[in-house]
Amino acid sequence: MLHPELDQFVELAGRHDFAVALSSNLVRMPEPGWFLRPNLYMVSISMSGFSDETYAINHRGGSFSRVTANVKRLAESIGTTGLPTKLELRFHVYRYNANELPEARAFCRDWGIRFQPYYGSFGSVEGFRTFFDTGTSEQAQRFRDYVREHVFIERVARNSLAGRSIQVCPQEQVLTIDWDGSVLTCCALWEEPGGRPRIWEADLAKYAAQRTQNEVCHQCMSKGWAADINTFVGPEEALGVHETSGSERQNKPLESDEDVDSAGHG
Repeated sequence: MLHPELDQFVELAGRHDFAVALSSNLVRMPEPGWFLRPNLYMVSISMSGFSDETYAINHRGGSFSRVTANVKRLAESIGTTGLPTKLELRFHVYRYNANELPEARAFCRDWGIRFQPYYGSFGSVEGFRTFFDTGTSEQAQRFRDYVREHVFIERVARNSLAGRSIQVCPQEQVLTIDWDGSVLTCCALWEEPGGRPRIWEADLAKYAAQRTQNEVCHQCMSKGWAADINTFVGPEEALGVHETSGSERQNKPLESDEDVDSAGHG
């Protein structure tokens, strides 16, 4: 949502008959009319807490009240324009926020949002490497302590714990573009092994052929990390909360966000 030419990106994709999905934490959101277009079929909202206390754990500097106000404002704008854009709330479930699932589900039901809860994982390929490697740095130990305290390890790392490798990564079926137009190897990789070519400069055929031909991808697929990263495990059976597609949105008044503090990075 932060790129100053986001509206042009969506329009350009539409002129070439591409549907667009955006992923955002909605910590900051421009006026929805600026980027909403008929070919924008999905806005996926990432959230890992449904109160000020739990939201602040993984979204440092963020404001839960501002995010929910942005979600409501976006839902209202879609309803007003009549566009087919769907909203989805991807709720990352940790030990500290599992009790908030019913409230998050009710919010989505009331605003016509698809509720998709799934267990929060280690955050990235680098997170898997740090957790499973034997590094003894203080930073690595702090990360492992955090994971053991908050993450449902036995559910999000089944393949890694069992050492199940895969030969083809599901990421190869998706073209992931970052906010600045960079073509990414993987949505779960912070440090690109082969640089970050811009979409308008990249040789996409060469990119596709060489995408996973690097040490990082080989390690990720061979150790089971890729299998776990690309598997979303829902908490429905364990916690009694079921995914919902969202009912018709009720006509609720928007809450003012005039008094909400400016949000920082998620």
